Amino acid sequence: MEKPVSTPTLEGLRREIDAADRALLDQLERRFSAVERIKAVKQESGREAQQPMRPAREAQILRQLLARKQHLVPASLLVRLWRSIISSATNLQAKVSVHIGMDTEGDHALRDLVRDHFPGLSLKVGTNDAEVVGKLAALPFDIAAVRAEGDWIRPLVEILGHGVHAIGVLPLLAPHDQPPQLVILGRAVAEPSGKDQTVVAMSGEGQELCRGVIWALPAGAYRLAALEGFLDEKSAVPAGAIMLGRCPQSLGGAR
Repeated sequence: MEKPVSTPTLEGLRREIDAADRALLDQLERRFSAVERIKAVKQESGREAQQPMRPAREAQILRQLLARKQHLVPASLLVRLWRSIISSATNLQAKVSVHIGMDTEGDHALRDLVRDHFPGLSLKVGTNDAEVVGKLAALPFDIAAVRAEGDWIRPLVEILGHGVHAIGVLPLLAPHDQPPQLVILGRAVAEPSGKDQTVVAMSGEGQELCRGVIWALPAGAYRLAALEGFLDEKSAVPAGAIMLGRCPQSLGGAR
């Protein structure tokens, strides 16, 4: 005789949720323990522990999770959750502040983009994008989020020799060929993630963009564009263009 199937009760389902919560916490403890060990290894090997951000690695993590997620977990929740985890891990390795201009702070949508991407990191507001870019020359740990169409390229070009470059774009959950709203600047190591873009600037009217352009838009006195791939500055960037950085492409539209 077959054993009757019992109907789940609310109390039983709540116990299942409690067990899942405990398992999640255990895995978070395991993850942050690994982060602490990474910090120790970097310090012992002489690597720059003050540069904990790895945009390529972060993009790879999120792409892998989005590729395997099931239908019950929204992509927006997954990305926000893991961005919180990643930002907390960043704070464990070094204290990083995010600089934005007053125009970004005054735009609720842009401000929320920054806060959702870097939850828990200190947010500092400057007069404008040009000012916050200039501050990065003397602040090796910090990053800036500037409006893509803002007047920030000229001051960035002036401090490219300090190692500051474009390390990402926002929003993250957007089609890769959609022009970004914000560009993230910092000193994080540029590494290929598997699906990358090379951000360049061109000055002067009538400047033609080469093939392989993913997106383009006006930015102050320049034309800002992204070229397909993790390109070498000497051999692949078109004449007349200034390489501003190489970073992962956005992750695609929310699902």
